[in-house]
Amino acid sequence: MDHLAAPPDPGAPWRPPPLEYGPWGPPGYQHPRGTPSLVLGLLSVTVFTPLGPFAWAMSRRALREVDAAPVVVVNRGQLVAAQAMGVVASALLAVMTVIVVAAVLGVLLLAV
Repeated sequence: MDHLAAPPDPGAPWRPPPLEYGPWGPPGYQHPRGTPSLVLGLLSVTVFTPLGPFAWAMSRRALREVDAAPVVVVNRGQLVAAQAMGVVASALLAVMTVIVVAAVLGVLLLAV
């Protein structure tokens, strides 16, 4: 008799989305800067650190556009990851710059 159970409570906290959207909600939109900023972020952390500020700026600008967009954006995670990698690469770049400047000054001071 389980197949004759009562219908679900309409006051339940979760309801399925309307049928015109499909089972997972409205279709998503992909921001066009998601993949390029992610590639820049990966390259800045692994290969060429000076790309870090560019990845950071590109992903930050795209995240502002995503937050202001009235549609669902499905690749926001890519942009957040690219921003994080850009920040890390920018910090590495700053540390490396300080080390190089200190080394050059140390050599110059020892030469005097």
